[in-house]
Amino acid sequence: MNDYERAYEDQVLVQHLHGGHSARFGYEEVTLVLCEGIRYTPDFSEVLQDRIRMIEVKAGDKNGKPLWTDGARHKFKQACEKFNEYHWILAIVRKVPKRDGGGWDIKEISNVIEP
Repeated sequence: MNDYERAYEDQVLVQHLHGGHSARFGYEEVTLVLCEGIRYTPDFSEVLQDRIRMIEVKAGDKNGKPLWTDGARHKFKQACEKFNEYHWILAIVRKVPKRDGGGWDIKEISNVIEP
């Protein structure tokens, strides 16, 4: 788990769990088959009372845009389209410079099809 994923886990998922909003979450527990020979593993899965969220965490640039490869973006889009029974989240996590207060800025985009 990288620093961005750990920040998301600590600031969002653990808070959901302690607040009673989710029953459980897991890191890289689910692998989906997109087509023959192509698999995709979301960073997190989270079980809520009424749905399951699949969450992809990406570092963000200073403008809040996700930093990822074309291949990663394409796999995420395919997974969103093929497995639309899940609630998909793209979490963009940006490290805030110390001069600006430090910490993490987290932005969630829900049910993304064209990230």
